[in-house]
Parts: sequence; C-alpha cells; structure tokens
Amino acid sequence: MTPERQIQIAESFSSEFAEAELDIDLTESEIGLLERGIFADSMDEKWNVFVTNGFLYCARSWSDKCIYKASYETNGPVTKLTKLKVSRDSFEYRSKDLIYDTNLFKKMLQMYLNRKDLYSDDRINLPLIKKTLEKYSGQNELTKISGLKVKN
Repeated sequence: MTPERQIQIAESFSSEFAEAELDIDLTESEIGLLERGIFADSMDEKWNVFVTNGFLYCARSWSDKCIYKASYETNGPVTKLTKLKVSRDSFEYRSKDLIYDTNLFKKMLQMYLNRKDLYSDDRINLPLIKKTLEKYSGQNELTKISGLKVKN
C-alpha cells in the first residue's frame, strides 16, 4: 500500500467516534513493525495496520474503512499507546460497544505482535479448558488465539 493511500485512508477516519484510554507499552521492534505496516495479502486477512501522521490506524482490508485510530507517545525505547478512537459512523462500522471494540483492538495487536499479555478472555479461564491448553499446547501457541494466560 502506498504512503499516499495510507494518508487517504487515515484522513477518512470518521468525525463520529468513541474514545477509550489505553496503557499499552510497545518495544522499539514492535513500533517498528507497525511503522513498516501490516497489510493484507488476501481477503482472509481482515486488517491493514499502519502508522502515519503520528497515529496508528487500523482499516478493514476489503473496504479500506478506517475503524481504529490510536494515539501514542514515544519516550526513549518505549512507545505507549495512550488513547483509542473507534469509528461510530454506522455506515462504516456498526458496533456501539466500546468495551468490545477495545478488546478487539487488543486482540488484533496481540496477534500481530505475537504477544500474550494484551488481552485475556475471562470466559476461557475455566480450569478444565486451562488445563487442556497447558497439556496440549507445547509452545502455548493456543494462548495467542484464546488470550488465556497459562504457566510456561
């Protein structure tokens, strides 16, 4: 995706949005990955993620509708995501649940950054499910999908 197209998508972010606080620290390599951009290669991949004009943007890959806009601050080697804006233009995005939207954003980042600490779904913290994941996921790869924190 060209830088010009990224700017077009970023500028299309809706003036109707909901806002949530974030407190997510990113390493230099993680913000570097996001600055290089993560772009869908097929329709199976749902998001294009990129940084432009000092914000992190997440847009639907098949429509280029910009759904998320995150502010960040860089202090030395650490970059902190501070605020998340979620489109509330009902033509572009129908969700009205800010908690759901914030969790979806965290799950997406968790997957792209290969982290396990950004989102944990309490509904999956049932002892039997937790024990099964610990037993059958040798490298704990299932934890990235489930958001479950298990012992290493």
